[in-house]
Amino acid sequence: MSNEEKHHSHELLKYIIEHTRSAVAVHDRELNYLYVSQRYLDEYNVESQDVIGKHHYEVFPDLPQKWRDVHQRVLAGEVLSAEEDSYPKEDGSIVWTRWECRPWYEADGSVGGIIVYTEVITDRISEREKLRESEHRFRTLFDQAADNIFLLKPSPDGPPIIADVNPSGAKLHGYTPSELIGQHLTIIDPFVSPEEVASRTERLESGEIVQFEAQHLHKNGERLWLEVTSKLIVTGSERFYLSTERNITARKKAEEENERLTDRLLLSTRAAQLGVWDWNVRENTMVWDDRMFELYGVTREGTPNNIDAWLNGLHPEDKESALAVCQAALDGQKDFDTEFRVLHPDGTVKYLKANGLVIMGADGKPDRMLGVNSDITEMKKLQDAQLRSSQLSALGEVAAGVAHEINNPINGVINYAQMLINKNDENDNANQILEKIIREGSRIANIVRNLLNFARKDRGEFSSLDLIDIVAEPINLHSQFFKNDGIH
Repeated sequence: MSNEEKHHSHELLKYIIEHTRSAVAVHDRELNYLYVSQRYLDEYNVESQDVIGKHHYEVFPDLPQKWRDVHQRVLAGEVLSAEEDSYPKEDGSIVWTRWECRPWYEADGSVGGIIVYTEVITDRISEREKLRESEHRFRTLFDQAADNIFLLKPSPDGPPIIADVNPSGAKLHGYTPSELIGQHLTIIDPFVSPEEVASRTERLESGEIVQFEAQHLHKNGERLWLEVTSKLIVTGSERFYLSTERNITARKKAEEENERLTDRLLLSTRAAQLGVWDWNVRENTMVWDDRMFELYGVTREGTPNNIDAWLNGLHPEDKESALAVCQAALDGQKDFDTEFRVLHPDGTVKYLKANGLVIMGADGKPDRMLGVNSDITEMKKLQDAQLRSSQLSALGEVAAGVAHEINNPINGVINYAQMLINKNDENDNANQILEKIIREGSRIANIVRNLLNFARKDRGEFSSLDLIDIVAEPINLHSQFFKNDGIH
């Protein structure tokens, strides 16, 4: 080979190595640089680009002894490599490399030097360590989390399989993690239907975060109510459903008990024919049950859903007093306990009894007002009837007293007038006057008898009397007649 050809081959090899995408360096037996790739210079941050002819240890004076030993072994004919290797630099940083070092030979078969293939993998190692730390943190959080976490693997033949579960999730169901991992989800969720599984799977695979409530089965047979949130997680070629579960059994039992109490309350209010209302004072929204609309004689469609629903129904004469009681209750001065009249659109007037409770907010201002209305119209009518009866009874007692006081004297007047007529047969004028006295006195006596009859009607009461007083007065009134007749 001519010198020109050798020079051309040298330049070609130099060009190929310089522009290769790998970090490559070729040294002679004294470890001086013969060829070097640009990638090598970049990865090892070699400041001077002109390293050809320089000794390797001059370029890397802090090279560890183990690398120097590697070079000597390769010069002796060995081929050495490492997938991961590190060496500390003078500045304290660590460089990680993947390398291979092999000898190259002269034409006579002797070792002419070494070829070093390297790849700086510091970033890869760093990312791997970060990932490992992240996985460790995730595992720690997963295992120590108070939330109940399940990692489910989709199954083509039905419910997903439990790929992992944290201790809290397993304990909630009465198991250990090892007892659940690898089992179908039906071991704790036997109530789910195939249709529900298919629907949730479709939603999860579409990327939706799926939230639902489910009943699970504890190992001891007890039913648990859970609030579940699931989402799809893709790791490489594997797909999982990450589910977090929150135990809402206590809340569900409270809701069921509340429903039972509500049903009982509804039954009680219906039996008592009470109307129930709920006024949000801050937002001025009013909620009525069906009975309230009946009490006010209006329909749901035509009634505003605010305080006007009540105000519009109040009787004009009772509106001011009812509002005053309501405001006093809102101000905390007294309970809302009042009676008022309502005027139906058809003119019907009803008496209602209203009771309410004011619920204060955190700021001390009225938040809501809850209460009931009841129809007391019939009770009011009965009270009015009783009042009239009482008034009539009192009037009867007064009438009896008046009649008693008038009856005896008027009879005396009539008797004395009759006596005068009997003595004055010839005085027609006087007799006419006396007859008028008798006639008018008789009218008064008749009125008195009617009053006495009214006072005695439907009265079955008895009282003690002094018979001497009762007999003495009429005897005195008629004493003159008795004397005329010779009775003493």
